[in-house]
Amino acid sequence: MDEFIGDKWIDEIHNETFKPYIRARRNPAETDIDARATKSRKRRKPLKIGTINRNLGVVRRILRLCERLWRDEQTSLTWLERAPFIQMLEDREARVAYPLSWSEQDLLFGELTEHLKDIAEFDLNTGLRDQELCGLKWNWEQRVPELDSPGIQRSVFVLPAVKNKNRQARVVVLNDRAQAIVEKMRDQHPVYVFTWVKEDGVRDRIGRIRNTGWVNARRRAADKYPAVLGKEAPLGFRELRAHDLRHTVGRRLRAAGVSKEDRKDLLGHKAGDVTTDYSAAELMSLIKAANLIVRSKDSPTLTVLRLVA
Repeated sequence: MDEFIGDKWIDEIHNETFKPYIRARRNPAETDIDARATKSRKRRKPLKIGTINRNLGVVRRILRLCERLWRDEQTSLTWLERAPFIQMLEDREARVAYPLSWSEQDLLFGELTEHLKDIAEFDLNTGLRDQELCGLKWNWEQRVPELDSPGIQRSVFVLPAVKNKNRQARVVVLNDRAQAIVEKMRDQHPVYVFTWVKEDGVRDRIGRIRNTGWVNARRRAADKYPAVLGKEAPLGFRELRAHDLRHTVGRRLRAAGVSKEDRKDLLGHKAGDVTTDYSAAELMSLIKAANLIVRSKDSPTLTVLRLVA
């Protein structure tokens, strides 16, 4: 935003200040004269309303700090007497969450490469956020030997507060399928759990789930959707995001009758009672709840109603 507000004093900034910024970023073809005049320059793409609102949210945060926290060293007065109200744009383009059905999951997994299938399946059994998942480290794993069963050595991952969106440490509970995927990944990389082998033969962490491989697999699955499932692929499936996997976990847990409190613990939702201090009995209860979404003949059927425009 610097080119629009960088020459202004803090007390000159208000809601109207951002109209040129919003207009330029929503319609760059009309306002980016330099890009039209210079063919060698790559033209800007229009920003989504959600992106603009996130940027405006940063400004609102800074202005609130100017009013409430940051002070002049000489006078001890805050930088602003009162922060102006910055209005967010109405986002009618906001994308609705798209939880997967089991048949859609099968279709997608049939197109994913092995390393993407592993990380996606792990996500569908833990509900981790994309960056929590891709940044998952082995030194966050903690064994829980008192919960071992024949053929399964139990462990959990404790995510540090600085790595969690809510800035709270959280325990990632592993159901049977997630634990099996962890064992499959073990010893492949010294630091990160989920990795892939690059073209140069070096194994490295997966930076994000929604990469080129994901987009191409999603497109192929959408093209096969009519032949496999008997209807056109919904837009939500064609544009499936990694975060939709997390929504799928939440829906499946609810369909299985898992309590709201347990769902919050399993998904790491922010709450005043979030804790990393679990007894073995509490962890076993959460593991049993998480196991209800492991696909089997006993898994609850989830019917997802899609709204048709």
